[in-house]
Amino acid sequence: MSRPTRVDIDPREIVARLQAIESEINMLRTQIAAVNDEVLALRMAKASIEAAEGGFEEVLVPGDPKGNIMLKTSGLKNDEILVRISRQVYAPLPPQKAVGIIEKRINELQNVASSIEERINQLTKEYAVLSRQAEVLMQAAKTQGKG
Repeated sequence: MSRPTRVDIDPREIVARLQAIESEINMLRTQIAAVNDEVLALRMAKASIEAAEGGFEEVLVPGDPKGNIMLKTSGLKNDEILVRISRQVYAPLPPQKAVGIIEKRINELQNVASSIEERINQLTKEYAVLSRQAEVLMQAAKTQGKG
């Protein structure tokens, strides 16, 4: 009968991998939060376009991203929406086309979020396996120390 092959596992390698997994999970959680923030902003933009159907008598528009100033305008029509099509390029589009572009971005970002979630799940499973291995090694070391 052959004996099972002995495999030596370096506990330092397990600990290093556990730390790397934790770091990657934290980074991915930060990324998914940013993606979710962008999805929320796009949903708000879509809702704004839909609410503006027919135009407005009066509108308050933020003058900067933090809302430090608001610009009061009146008599706005909703026949064209300026939609960001790249970093600093905006294009005037009819409302329905603008909504379509926003919905496409939302779907793309939701796919990105799903991919990130999948990776987090994979890493979480790997972390659990490695944690169990570390526990087994610690128990074995305690047993050897007593013997």
